[in-house]
Formats: sequence, C-alpha cells, structure tokens
Amino acid sequence: MKMKKFLFIKYSVLILILSLKAIDVFGQEKIKIAGLYGKCQSGYFACEQLEIKSDSTFEYGIFYDVGGWKTWTGYWDLSNDTLILNTFKQPETELDSITISLANGYFYYTDFLTDLKMRWNGKKIYTWDSENKEISRKRFLRKTNIKNKEFRID
Repeated sequence: MKMKKFLFIKYSVLILILSLKAIDVFGQEKIKIAGLYGKCQSGYFACEQLEIKSDSTFEYGIFYDVGGWKTWTGYWDLSNDTLILNTFKQPETELDSITISLANGYFYYTDFLTDLKMRWNGKKIYTWDSENKEISRKRFLRKTNIKNKEFRID
C-alpha cells in the first residue's frame, strides 16, 4: 500500500512539473511572437501591418490608396505555428454570418475576423491568400520595429 501511495505521489509531481513546463513554453512563445509585422514603404499606395500584443490581443490594418485604412482589433491564439485571429466583435445575425462566409475569400470587406489563420515562422507571419483560400507560401509580413506602425485604432 505504501508503494502505491509513493508511486501516486511521484507521478502526480511529474505531471505537475510537465504541466508547468508546458505553460512556461507557451508563455515564451507568446513573448517571442509579440511585436509589429509589416513595414509600409515610403509613399505607399498599399500597406498591411499586424501588431501582436503579449496580452493575446491584436491590431490589424490594411491600407489601400482609394479606401484608406481598414482596421480590426481582437484576440489571437497560437496553435503550433498557426496564428488564429478573431475580432472582439463577432457576427450576431444571419446577415452577419453571410458577410463572414463571403469574407472567407476576401476578409477585408467585413467588420469581422473569425478564425482567420496565418502561419508564424519566427520573424515572419505568412498571411491569408484570398485567391487560393489558404495560408500563403510566398506572401508574408516581416517583424519590424513598433515605431514603424502607421495606423491607429480610435
């Protein structure tokens, strides 16, 4: 009976240590990914920037010369190397859901981001390819200095 109790305590401590280690590793990943991705070129006509914050929130902006800045704010999650963005505001009606389904291809036409996936690779975030409806293998935002942020959330 003492041996069972000893083994139970031993395995409980081991599970606790492994759990704390997993939490610590995820916390380190959150610190590593935090920052600004995408730098607008001088005199830009189009620009895309994504600020990942260590508190699991984000600010995302896309600029087109004709339309100006389109911005979103919300929460992010990291699953392995896949970054998932969800805006604070989510669809409430069927019409909103239709907007979301249309936005799966061209998300920048909607006020919502629902499970928008990107791939994080250290200093780069590979963005969503609207034409192929998948994470791009070529188009990415490179990590840059936060001083380079061009858009502001009101």
